[in-house]
Amino acid sequence: MIYAGKQIMSEYTVEITSNQKIKTHHFIGSDRNRISFLGRGPTRIRCTLRVPDEDLRDVEGLLRKAEPSTLIYDNKEYRDVVAEGDYRISPVGYRRDVWRIDVTFQVLDPTPRHVDTGEAIY
Repeated sequence: MIYAGKQIMSEYTVEITSNQKIKTHHFIGSDRNRISFLGRGPTRIRCTLRVPDEDLRDVEGLLRKAEPSTLIYDNKEYRDVVAEGDYRISPVGYRRDVWRIDVTFQVLDPTPRHVDTGEAIY
């Protein structure tokens, strides 16, 4: 995973949730229905980062900044990404040389793009 140009290792699973707003209209007295597409909300990417002690300060700085950045994961590029304000940091093991950070990113542009071509994937 690369966020704001910095390589970050993610552990376990990465959960990507996208949503779209649809309103269903039922025509009373009939068996007909119609849907209206109301757009897509931001995509949320929830993951656990594994960060060595020497990179912890840099990664925390990236997570605290409010300006949108690019996130690359699994050959997909997500644009206009910001970290949500709430994240949890805990040491891995007793030596405290590696840290685990549970974080959720919000992707303001809900269209992922291919890393090599920049074309919309879907």
